[in-house]
Parts: sequence; structure tokens; C-alpha cells
Amino acid sequence: MLRPFGLFSGLTVLLLSGCKTVEVDLALRGIEPLEAPAVQALFSEAKAQYSGKFYRWDAKFRADGTVSATMISDIGVETGTGMWEVNQAGELCRAWNNGWGAGRYGCGRIYRDGDDIVMVQTSGATGLTGYDVFQVNKLVPAAR
Repeated sequence: MLRPFGLFSGLTVLLLSGCKTVEVDLALRGIEPLEAPAVQALFSEAKAQYSGKFYRWDAKFRADGTVSATMISDIGVETGTGMWEVNQAGELCRAWNNGWGAGRYGCGRIYRDGDDIVMVQTSGATGLTGYDVFQVNKLVPAAR
């Protein structure tokens, strides 16, 4: 059963679509992709937010593998639900029920670079292109 949530602890996520240059840079600095247990812990019961030039996207990743999101733009509001999981390679994978991500199951490698979390798309729809910055906050139960 999900409980109401209060405080958030923040991390930044950069979603990079197949950007091998970023992976080379991370490797040269000794930064390896996170392993599956760390990715699972990061996204389980987490809120992700993207605020870009054309829209804002808010999502909640639940421990049961479901994800729900709202996208607000000049043309209106869209909502979607889907599923997420971490595969054996430690990649974050997700699929939406409304055609987001071109309706394809897609995965990405996750890196921790200081306080930033970097996602490099590895399969499925490339999603957003360039350096799209997401805020990922762990949902913390409110103090009693």
C-alpha cells in the first residue's frame, strides 16, 4: 500500500539519446554505469520532473513497476501510464500505454556523475534528444 509522501531528496538526471561522446567522457573519468540494484533503488518510489522549452513532464515511478506521468504543453495536458523495470544489464527500461517513446519499449544505461544522474538511451525509441535535465526525487514518507 502506498503512503502519502512529504519531503523530497533531489538528484538531477540528464537524458541523453545515444550520446556515445558522453559515455566516453564518463569512462575517461572512471565513471561506470550503475549496477542493477543501485538503479532499482534510485527509481523505486521516485518522482521525475522535466521542464523544457516546449513542455513540462512529471512522472512517479512506483516500487511495483508502474509509472504514471503528466505532460503539460501549450497544446494541452496529456497523461500516461506504463511500466518500468531494471534489466539484468542494469539499464532502466520503460514502456508507455499512450504512444510516448513511439510506443516502443526502451532502455538506457544510468550513470552517477557527482550529484547528477545521466541516462544514455541504448534501445527503443530515442526519446528526447540532446541534454534534457530531469530532477529525480526520492519520495520520502512525511514525518509523523
